[in-house]
Amino acid sequence: SFSVGMTAYYVQPTWVRYTTGITTSTGTTSTGTTSTGTTSTGTTSTGTTSTGTTSTGTTSTGTTSTGTTSTGTTSTGTTSTGTTATTSTGTSGTTSTGTTSGTTGSTRSTGSTGSTGSTGSSGTTSAVVPLPTGRIYFAGGTNFGSGVTAKLYYADASGAVASLTAMPVERRGASGVFYDNALHLFGGSTSSNVATNTGSQTNYYMTRINGTSVSWTDVSAGTGITTSRADHGSVIVRRSGTTYLYLVHGIYSGSPAARVTQYSWPFSTTKTELLTTGFSRYASAVVAVADMIYSCGGYSSTTSTSLGLVNNCEKIDVSTPTYSTMSFTSGSLTARAYAASAVVGSLIYLIGGTNGTTTSTMVPLASVQVIDTVANKVINGPSLNTARWGASAVVADNGDIIVLGGTASTSASTGSALQTVERLSSDGVW
Repeated sequence: SFSVGMTAYYVQPTWVRYTTGITTSTGTTSTGTTSTGTTSTGTTSTGTTSTGTTSTGTTSTGTTSTGTTSTGTTSTGTTSTGTTATTSTGTSGTTSTGTTSGTTGSTRSTGSTGSTGSTGSSGTTSAVVPLPTGRIYFAGGTNFGSGVTAKLYYADASGAVASLTAMPVERRGASGVFYDNALHLFGGSTSSNVATNTGSQTNYYMTRINGTSVSWTDVSAGTGITTSRADHGSVIVRRSGTTYLYLVHGIYSGSPAARVTQYSWPFSTTKTELLTTGFSRYASAVVAVADMIYSCGGYSSTTSTSLGLVNNCEKIDVSTPTYSTMSFTSGSLTARAYAASAVVGSLIYLIGGTNGTTTSTMVPLASVQVIDTVANKVINGPSLNTARWGASAVVADNGDIIVLGGTASTSASTGSALQTVERLSSDGVW
């Protein structure tokens, strides 16, 4: 089900927001406290049983007297019989049973549910991740020979993958964000030729997530992002109390662009071109760290024999707005395009990608580099098990980075998508 140039989203059960390819700041979830009621047990008193006393009557036996016989006159003695005493039976005692007392304990009260964490600012293009408790949505992409797809899938915690209602139009190289319990997807291309695409899209589609119920809406009623764009990045940044959507670089109206375009959020087709000059590029890794945007690597040309591989990273201050090319106190960047990317705190991970300079030499990379945006240095991270470009990545709620899909092909137009997933956990091993 995985492909190259997918737009994907990781959704936590508590709806903390992550975005396609890039995670920025993550909301903190507070959990309600459960108070347990105390159960009091009644005391049972047992009655005392008294037993009646039986009195036995005394029997007295009468005395028999025998008369005396004298000669001549015979006198007969009188015999008296004793009276038998009456036997009286004692009265049986009455048994009294004790009364059971005691009240039932009070019912346990359930604590209130904790408040949902605040929404982190969004990340950018492509991503997907099976997490222990989350759900992953991924849309579009290409598998080269089979063309570009419009399909939408999700994977749950068990690892099962299911298809949902497809997008209205097939595309790859789109960007997207997950915001307000909805998937938002911008632009993209209908061309399966990755590095020299010509079929850029302008539509902006949105679907709310309600279990497995999906219904795509063309939010902008056909006006979309007003100018076709593909292989770009999208991030949501909250600045001075206001939320904005930014579309960054990419192939703009058919050519690599230096543009950073600002839209009001919720989305409005009214736009502000914050920057139109600078380093034109597409297929770069676009991320947001706090209220700063970074665009690293990519290509500067769509000429098949000279793609113009880029090895710098630009920092974009949207409040000014200004570009600046990052300089590092230690380490140096490896030139790469179509890298997967992720943000953990102030660290930007650039994962895999290709250092090919022509459409027939798209050599996949397994290397990983980490940019420390506070210390301004580059650190070499642990390499992937499988070299790949055009993959998707996202950060899990437990801090793991998961990378999936992409391709190991050396061609921009032929090959197949990898159907494997790699996870970088806290032990530093993929």
